[in-house]
Amino acid sequence: IMKKIILPSLEKGLETESSQLLLPVLSTSDRRSFLRFRTGGLIPFATHESTSRLVKETVNVYLDVSGSMEQELNPLVALLYNFRDTINWPLMGFSDELWPAEFRNGKIKIKTTSGTDIQTVFNHIREKKIPRALVITDGYVGKIPPASVMDINKKNVWFLISQDGSPSDIDAAGFPYRILPKSDWKSCTTSNPNKKIIL
Repeated sequence: IMKKIILPSLEKGLETESSQLLLPVLSTSDRRSFLRFRTGGLIPFATHESTSRLVKETVNVYLDVSGSMEQELNPLVALLYNFRDTINWPLMGFSDELWPAEFRNGKIKIKTTSGTDIQTVFNHIREKKIPRALVITDGYVGKIPPASVMDINKKNVWFLISQDGSPSDIDAAGFPYRILPKSDWKSCTTSNPNKKIIL
C-alpha cells in the first residue's frame, strides 16, 4: 500500500543525472585515451561517464493527530522512515491547525487541539503548491464541500485510512484512498527495539 501511494511512477517520478570522472582506466567513451595509450604505452587518465536515476517527485505527508490515531502514529512513522528519500520532511500534523512534527526519544511529538479540520491540509497544499500528498487519518474529517477542493488535483492527494476509521467522507469527495489492514499495533516491534530512529 505504501509503495503504491508514495513511490512515484518510473516515467514521471525519476530523472537521470549524468556525471563524469577521470580515472586511470581506458574508457570506450574517450577515444583520445586509446590514442594516447597506443602511442605512449601508458594507460592515461580517461573520462568515464556514469548516469544515475534520482527521485524527482517527493510527497508531503500529513498526519491526523486526533486521539483516535494515537496508537497508530508511531508505527506508521517508523514505516514512513523506509521511504525517507521520497518524502518531504518534516511530516506535518493537523487537527484544527497544521504543525511540523518533532521527534523525542524515538517518538513523534505533535501539537494538537480537540478538533479535526481537513481544510488546513488543503490550504497548505494550495498555498505551497504541493504536487503530491499523503494524508493519514481515521477518515472522520466531516463533509468536504466540492467548492473547497475545486483547485486541488485529487489524483495526487492520497488518503490512508486507519484500520478502525471510515472512508465515507473521503470517498464522497472523490479522493483516492486505502484502508490499513487490521493489525495489533501494540505488538509491532522493530528488529532492534533499542535503536532510535533519527529523522
